[in-house]
Amino acid sequence: MPVYKYKIKKKERYRYDFIKNKERYTKGSFKTKREAKQAESARREEIDQINNGTLIKDIYLYDLVNKRLDSLLNNYNDDSNKYYKDNVYFARRLLKALGNVLCSQTTKKMFEDYLDTRSKKTKSGANADRVLLQATFNFGIAENLCENNPVKGIKKYKYIKKRKFVPTPEQIEKIIEAATPEQKDYLIALQQTLARMGEVNQLQWDDVNFEERYLVLHTCKKMGGIKTPRKIYISDILLDVLKRRYEKRNPEIPWVFFHKYWSSRQKETVIGPYKDRKKFMKNLCRQAKVPYFRFHAIRHSGASVLAKVPDVTLVDIQTVLGHEKITTTAIYIQDLEDNTKETIKALNKKITQKITQGKKNE
Repeated sequence: MPVYKYKIKKKERYRYDFIKNKERYTKGSFKTKREAKQAESARREEIDQINNGTLIKDIYLYDLVNKRLDSLLNNYNDDSNKYYKDNVYFARRLLKALGNVLCSQTTKKMFEDYLDTRSKKTKSGANADRVLLQATFNFGIAENLCENNPVKGIKKYKYIKKRKFVPTPEQIEKIIEAATPEQKDYLIALQQTLARMGEVNQLQWDDVNFEERYLVLHTCKKMGGIKTPRKIYISDILLDVLKRRYEKRNPEIPWVFFHKYWSSRQKETVIGPYKDRKKFMKNLCRQAKVPYFRFHAIRHSGASVLAKVPDVTLVDIQTVLGHEKITTTAIYIQDLEDNTKETIKALNKKITQKITQGKKNE
């Protein structure tokens, strides 16, 4: 009997069950016999298309982008990863503009129009979305979810790249002076290590070695969630901050910087590391009367300062910034070398000199 009725939790449901080409196909939970028969008919047709080689792979755009997001989250194992977050924001923009359409019904023209609209606001943003569109459809093809990449052949947008604003040590110091004590500690940690925001957010007390004066930063820039560690010398200024925070710490909280927040997933207030703290920078820049910049600009500023120090090489700067390429299969933390220590000392000395000179000129 191809379609039959059964009961589940005292409710009547229908199931189709048939054998074709010596293979059994069955599916249940249909509310009516008609639904079950329609599903059976569609399944039989799909099997015929598979056997004849005429089946067209298709998926809704909403499902495609979400399957790719799930894959990225599984690979990075961190929903605060910048690339993952970029893809989340991209998916929202795309679905808002195009709606939930079947991928087989999308055209190159549709995506050109979407990117043209995006380019009116930001050409670099349109180029970034173009790359993510390519990646999304390539993922769909690789996973046998769709057959074509309608974005293929769309060219990049040409634009004049604006020079990024890099704050001076004096401007960063003004920001620190305007900050609250908690914000000040956070900014000093960024300034004295040239770390990425995410690296400082994830810094734990187990990563801090007071005796040998170094801390270990971890960055997740690789697929598979593999984190690359590097040792950074602790300057005198940062040492004072860390010792003070360590003395006042709660032993049950592992993070150096943390906050209490409402978790929408857990449906309760929890304590955990920050994911993003960019909001307070606008207020601080306004209070300090300096052009607006974000945390990453502090890294650029420090690198610019170090580039002018004669005894510091580009390799030394690369080491501190964590730009070196490290294989994800075998990661070993090497002993803290003197050049890293001297690089941080040189950074601290140069910053102090510039700030002192700036105050004399006021």
